Amino acid sequence: MDDNDYRFYTDGSVLNFKSSSVSTGLGWVQVDSDDFIVAHCSSSIRSDIPSSLRAELQSILSILEQLPNSAEILIFTDAQAIISSAPRVLSSEFSLKQLRKKNYVLWSYFRSLIFQKNLRVSFSKVAAHSDNDLNNRADFLAKDHLNSSSIYEPDISRLQDTLPMIPCFNNIQVDLDLRSLVKTRYEQIQFLNFCSLQRFARQSVSASLYSWKAIWGFFRFSLYHGASTNFKDHNFTIFRLKILFDRLPTLCL
Repeated sequence: MDDNDYRFYTDGSVLNFKSSSVSTGLGWVQVDSDDFIVAHCSSSIRSDIPSSLRAELQSILSILEQLPNSAEILIFTDAQAIISSAPRVLSSEFSLKQLRKKNYVLWSYFRSLIFQKNLRVSFSKVAAHSDNDLNNRADFLAKDHLNSSSIYEPDISRLQDTLPMIPCFNNIQVDLDLRSLVKTRYEQIQFLNFCSLQRFARQSVSASLYSWKAIWGFFRFSLYHGASTNFKDHNFTIFRLKILFDRLPTLCL
């Protein structure tokens, strides 16, 4: 193996997904041409946007940051999404359409590192459940991130010349579709305003106990498909509003 050749097994992990104690981590092992482990890493990463793909991608980024210029690297991974997406990312220039894609900041950083350092990166798919010892080791290191004192965070300051801006919300980096984020945030604010109406004061229930997604879905549901000015659909919406506000006439005996 040449001095500029590197081989890694990488993995990412998400623990306690969809819970308040969610945590994410990365793990990788470096091997020589005889598959002997020469280095390894286990680290926690931020869980603002928990995702196994993001964890795997950051595992790769943590490696690329440390490689010397003009290095050649072979990455073994069981993440087909990484293998499929990498060539498209490397062959495309930045455009505003990328801001509509998930993980566009991390993928932009991936592309930037490779071109800035003149790296040659190739991937090899590890079959899932193949009981590959080296892949299992990387998986163990990723899941063992809770016992690691290391916290990895990509150095996105290198993207200043690539991305015109890196948006943040509440000091959290926004790495997903901005249009979807703004729409969702608007709906959340409207829902909180709705729950604060005086007519709901007697409920004495925290807004956190309501499902704002379910309520928005309730309003959007339609029995009638077709023109948006359908009068039957309009009357049905009024009926639902009266149910919600308890304003339907009742028969008193």
